Amino acid sequence: MQLNQDDFVDLKHLLPPSFAGLVEVIGLAMAFELVEKFGGTTFPIGKNKTNQGKVLHHLLAEIIGEDNADKIEIALNGQRELYVPKCQAALLTCRNREIRRQFDELTTRPNYPMTGVCAVNNLAREYHLSARQIWNIVNSGETMQQSLFS
Repeated sequence: MQLNQDDFVDLKHLLPPSFAGLVEVIGLAMAFELVEKFGGTTFPIGKNKTNQGKVLHHLLAEIIGEDNADKIEIALNGQRELYVPKCQAALLTCRNREIRRQFDELTTRPNYPMTGVCAVNNLAREYHLSARQIWNIVNSGETMQQSLFS
């Protein structure tokens, strides 16, 4: 799930400091690309000089682009590993907000609104969660009215 700039600002308190460092170096979109591919792991960094270093550089450049791979290598100043945080709390919060938004949209459409049960079953299939978990998400957290006045 991709977070946008508004999500990033709103959920910044849930993101680890190491993620803020990535954003500063390569920007939000590319930082989340790394999180999506390697979140929770350590990515080896090469100096792009030896054959192995060039392979490691190429792997990173395939994901975030040549310029961004160079920026990370410069920012790490010779360190051989880059820890990519998982950002689990922020991603789950964003996912749950989206589930609540979709539930509200499905059940309040002007033409042919869905019943809550149908909406929950559709969302459970879409997000690969149980119906019970979707109900827990829908019944907890902020409501549309709370988000309008916050």
